[in-house]
Amino acid sequence: MANEICLLNNQDGTTSDRSTNTDSLLKQLIETKMKLAKLEEEKYIMLKKSEISEKLKTVNKDKRKELDVLEIETETKKLVQTIVNKVEYLRNLDQPPESWQRELSAQIMQQFEKFSLRRQEQDDFFLQQSQETIKILRAKLNEFEKTISSLDHIVKEQNTKLKSCAEMKKLCEKEKDLLKKSNMILAKEKAFYMENERRKVEDKLKIADQLKNITMIKERQSNEEAEKLRMKLLDLTKKFIDAKRKLANIEEERQRNETRINIEKQLRIIKSGNR
Repeated sequence: MANEICLLNNQDGTTSDRSTNTDSLLKQLIETKMKLAKLEEEKYIMLKKSEISEKLKTVNKDKRKELDVLEIETETKKLVQTIVNKVEYLRNLDQPPESWQRELSAQIMQQFEKFSLRRQEQDDFFLQQSQETIKILRAKLNEFEKTISSLDHIVKEQNTKLKSCAEMKKLCEKEKDLLKKSNMILAKEKAFYMENERRKVEDKLKIADQLKNITMIKERQSNEEAEKLRMKLLDLTKKFIDAKRKLANIEEERQRNETRINIEKQLRIIKSGNR
C-alpha cells in the first residue's frame, strides 16, 4: 500500500510538471501573439504615415503649384498690363515699331519657357521624391511582410504546440481524475483496513477480557476447591488422629489384656506347682 501511495505521489508530480510546461507554452504563445499584434499595429501606423505623407506631399505639391500658378498669374498680369499699356501706347501711334513687337514677343516666349521649365523641374523633383519614398516604404513593407510571415510560422508552430499541450492537458486532467479516483479508492481501502484492524483489536480485547474473566473464575473455583480439599484434608487428618488415638488405645488395651493374660497364666502355673 505504501508503494502504491508513493507511485501515485510520483504520478502527481509528473502531472504538475506537465501542467507547468503547458502554462509556459501558453505564456509564450500569448507573448508571440502580442508581438504579432504590435507589428500589425506598427505596419498599420507605417501605412497610415505613408498615406499621410503622400497626401501631404500632394498637398504641398498642389500648394507649390498653386503658388507657382499665382506667381505666373501675377507675372502674367504684369506682362498683360505691360502689353496693355504698350498697346494703348501703340494705339496712340500710327504704327508700332517692329523692334518693339519682336522684343515683346521674345519677352512673352522667354517668360512662358521660364515658367514651363520651373514647373517641369518641380514636377521632376516631386516625382523623384515620391519614387524614393515609395521605394523606402516598399522596402519597409517587405520587411514587415517577412517579419509577419516568420511570425505566422512561429504562430503556426505555437498553435501546433498548443494543440499538443491541450492534448497533454487533457491527458493530465484524465490522469488527475484517475489519481483522484485511485486516492479515493485507497482512502476507502485504508478506512476499511483500519476498521477491520479496529474490530480485530476490539475482538482481541474482548477475548482477553473473557479469558481474564475465565481465569478469574477458574482461580476462584480453584481456590474454592482448594479450600474444600483443605477442609477435607483437615477433616481426614482429624479422623486420622482420632483413629490413631483409638488404635493406640486399642493397642494399649490389647497389651494390658496380654499382660493380664500372661499374669493369669503365671499365677495358674504357680498355683499348679504349689499343689
